[in-house]
Amino acid sequence: MAIADEHLVDILEPPRYLPNGETQGIVDAIRSASWLHTTDVWVYRTQPELQILFQQRPPDSPTYPGVLDCSVAGYLEAGETGVQGGVRETLEELGLKVKESDLVPFGRRLNAMLDHRGRERKIVANTNLLKWDGELGDLKLSPSEVYAVFWISTTDVLCIEKGKSAIVYGLNPRGEKLERNVSISDFAYNLDSYHFRIAERIERLESRK
Repeated sequence: MAIADEHLVDILEPPRYLPNGETQGIVDAIRSASWLHTTDVWVYRTQPELQILFQQRPPDSPTYPGVLDCSVAGYLEAGETGVQGGVRETLEELGLKVKESDLVPFGRRLNAMLDHRGRERKIVANTNLLKWDGELGDLKLSPSEVYAVFWISTTDVLCIEKGKSAIVYGLNPRGEKLERNVSISDFAYNLDSYHFRIAERIERLESRK
């Protein structure tokens, strides 16, 4: 989720959190604690088992540094839809070219947080699912935006929520293979247990096929 000064964003108006017609540069919009649209893309695969791709945030990230979070995330540009932004961010961060029809949107999520400087950030995340039965080596990870990625099975994700840990395998932008033991403290904290509910939704979605 790289931030550029020239990146214009729509300012949202509560209570419906729709654009109010005003646009600002992303840096100024964040400083003013405006409500802003983001896109979340949760990449998952069904082979060799049902797994979710988690991105590890950089240690110097202004929010949730060093923890595991959704596969792809970023602020929408002015006029973009959540799906359009998801397609763009997936290419920018993972080097994965997908079509709008590949993404399955399933709602919005409000989130207010404090960054490392104590500034409030208020976002409306447009959440999307992306089924991709590929390998980590097929990705072209952006060194400026991605620290590492890991496949974690939905079974392990839900066991981690219950206090267990799991050995997971990943890759960094230099192509180095990674292995680590993860527990619930390694995930971005959310009051609504966002990551674990995503795992449940993906399991339900695939069980109906």
